[in-house]
This record gives sequence, structure tokens and C-alpha cells, in this order.
Amino acid sequence: MKFTWGIAFMNLALWLVCVVPLFPQNAAPTQQHNGAAAVSDEKSRNARQLAMIDILTDPQGVNFGPYLQRILEDVKEHWHTPESFSLKKGIVVIRLVVGKNGKISKMRFVDRSGDSILDHAAWEGIDASKPFLPLPSDFSGTNLVLRFHFFYNPDKNDLP
Repeated sequence: MKFTWGIAFMNLALWLVCVVPLFPQNAAPTQQHNGAAAVSDEKSRNARQLAMIDILTDPQGVNFGPYLQRILEDVKEHWHTPESFSLKKGIVVIRLVVGKNGKISKMRFVDRSGDSILDHAAWEGIDASKPFLPLPSDFSGTNLVLRFHFFYNPDKNDLP
């Protein structure tokens, strides 16, 4: 893949979004910036979830921040885990392609947590949110490749 400053900037933005808002006290969306977004949620007194998305295709100068924030909010609404979740820790990474019309294809695990309950919860959070909103009209590409990161009870060392 050819190096572009747009992709490099988005990866930097993702890192900044991830580290700063690790554990907000409510389930409100955290900061987002030009194509990187994160949402954190407190599921129980001792358990926390954090979800992030990064873009793997060239954004062509389009600000995907609001689009990604909305997707994360939808996925978070469907990202349910059993009560036993509060004792579990793990990271799940899922890659997928979003078409112009919001249809999801080529969804696959990039990394699994080692716990099928956590893996299934992350997968279902995305699957139950299908289809996504159509891609922004100012994006001229045919599709967008996204990578979702789901963190269960993360420590600062767990974040990229």
C-alpha cells in the first residue's frame, strides 16, 4: 500500500483519541477527530468497554469523524455482554468493508481475545448494526475499509 499523509494523520489521530479519554465517567461519546473515533462505556461498577475505529483506506480529505462517531454509537447500542463480562479482559479486532450504500462485506476477525464470549459480543455489536449509514457523499471512493478495536476492561498498556 502506498504511503499517504492522510492515512498517517488518521493513525496519529486514532492514537490521540485512544489515550486521552480512557475511562470517562459516563457512556457519552469521547473525542473524535477527522476519521478516528472512540466510545467508552461503563457496563458495571468494575467493568469498562472501549471501542475504536480506524480507517484503512485513503479518506481523500473527507472528515469521517462524525460518520465514524455515529457508527460507533450504533455498534455500542448492540454491543452486549453477559454479566460475567465484568471479570473478563481482552481485545478483539475486526476488519470490514463498507460500501457506498452502507452495506458491510468481508467482515473478519483480525485478532481474537481468546474468550469466545467476548469475541462473539464484539462481532454481534457490528452485525446487529448492519447496514451502516451510507458513506458521506463527498467521498468519491467505492468503499471504506475499517478496523474496529474492542477493549474489555483495558489498562493503559493495552491500548495501541
